[in-house]
Parts: sequence; structure tokens; C-alpha cells
Amino acid sequence: MFEGNIAEVKTLLPMLERCLALYPIQRVIVVADRGLLSLDNLAKEEKLTLDGGRPLEYILAVPASRYKDFGQWIEAMDFAEQSESVREGTWAGRRLVVAHNPNVV
Repeated sequence: MFEGNIAEVKTLLPMLERCLALYPIQRVIVVADRGLLSLDNLAKEEKLTLDGGRPLEYILAVPASRYKDFGQWIEAMDFAEQSESVREGTWAGRRLVVAHNPNVV
């Protein structure tokens, strides 16, 4: 448990480290929203390993309009202006899946 005034981005890693130390976990997939995203957090999470050296896995939802780091990469994806579509590629060594909905800004 964490105090209510602590940002989630600061609580995820300590919680994961405690769980991995206490329990014989064989696979972890963290599914989180943009509130837990920071490149520093990702780098630290990617260093965590489970029993046997298996890496931690994660899925993060990030609205592209909020994160300018993806800007040039997303512009090069050639989305159709009027239709919903999905594109996939690699960004900063990570798999990136982008869903485009022209009706959502």
C-alpha cells in the first residue's frame, strides 16, 4: 500500500521488486496506462528478471498525441486520413503498435 498522494509512476517499480522478492513468480506481464509510463521506468523494468532470468513483459497504452517522442515515427506510418487503422514497428528498441482513429484527438 502506498499513500494516496504518491504518483503511480513512482510506485510500480518498488511494488514489482517486492513481489519478485517474495514470491516465486514465473511470468509477469504488466498492463498499464499512460500514468505509469516514463522511459526511466521502462529502462528499470527491463532490467528486472524473474526466476531463471526471464524478463518482465509489459503492455502500455500511450496516446500518441501526448508523447512527442513518437511524433516523427508515427508521421512516417502513412495512416489513411479518414479510416481507423493499426500499424506496427520498432521504436527505441521496443515493439510499438499504434492504433489510429481520425475522430479522436
